[in-house]
Amino acid sequence: MRQVSRRSVSFCEIAKGQLMANHGDVLKADVDRYLYEANALDDLEDVCKVSLWAAEKIPNEEQAANLIAWTLSLQASMYESIGKVETAIDLNLRGYEMRLAEKPLKHSLLGGFEQNLAYNYNTANQHEKALEWFIKSKDRIIAWNLEEGREADWPTVTKKNMARCLVYLGQHAEAEKLLNDSITEFKQEKVLNWAMIAYAYFVKGTLERKTNRLEAAEASFIEAQNLWMRGDQTRLHPFHAGCIYKISVTCLDQGKIEAAVKHLGEALTMTKFHANTMPAEHARCLFKLSEALLQESYNDGDKAKDLRDDAEMYLLRRDAQVTEFGREDSYDLLVPIFWR
Repeated sequence: MRQVSRRSVSFCEIAKGQLMANHGDVLKADVDRYLYEANALDDLEDVCKVSLWAAEKIPNEEQAANLIAWTLSLQASMYESIGKVETAIDLNLRGYEMRLAEKPLKHSLLGGFEQNLAYNYNTANQHEKALEWFIKSKDRIIAWNLEEGREADWPTVTKKNMARCLVYLGQHAEAEKLLNDSITEFKQEKVLNWAMIAYAYFVKGTLERKTNRLEAAEASFIEAQNLWMRGDQTRLHPFHAGCIYKISVTCLDQGKIEAAVKHLGEALTMTKFHANTMPAEHARCLFKLSEALLQESYNDGDKAKDLRDDAEMYLLRRDAQVTEFGREDSYDLLVPIFWR
């Protein structure tokens, strides 16, 4: 085993406490920010192994179970981010089954696992199954709130993520209503979570592009990028690269070739940083830049061919079974749902 960095250990101790208190998207954002800023996936994998080993030594069964379930969720987040979504699903199902066996049930944690599984199935392009898990999470939290004498409400973050799922199911009107509600609710919070609002605007841009509102889509992706940076998030995070990439492709859609080339070049400096672990993200930037350079204003066929060859090489690193390289979807379908 590699030597585990002190920074990874410190981070995991902090994250462990956060997750036991609040399982879900907020922790996921913190986890992802650390991982991609430090590029410490190897360290994190080691720390997770150590955590599982340590759980076996904890005499208190409840504390041990909490540590194991937290670690499984963290591992799942890591594997989903690097394209191993089936492994992520298996890990989250294991954690979910552990939580289902607890008495009394911890509904907030179960709802978190149900939402995590919905993310996983979105990334795996099983959107109908993802929606089933989102509905499970929603119904559980509403029932729990009523049981505790609270309003029949459900988390804003779940609304935003379900809206994204509905976008990919083609249920655009319902998705837009749910998304607008979530953005309004996010902005009404006492302490603004800039990352979550940024994710919401990214979904908004995705919806607008799918419904051919290209100027609006470009504006939403720009807003997502600005909100992300306003929250002091790391520039090298793949979500930030995803924002720049989406700005570029909406420019390309509108025939704004110079702007598209500029933004794609910027996105490539970010995706290159993660190209070994996230080759699909890098591949799609190379592919779209190759398309841009074939436009009349550039007409650089030689450079475009080199970029296309590189794009295919990186995509095959992500999935050796790929046979179609000439469509945007060939790349996007292999990118995690959060910055797809």
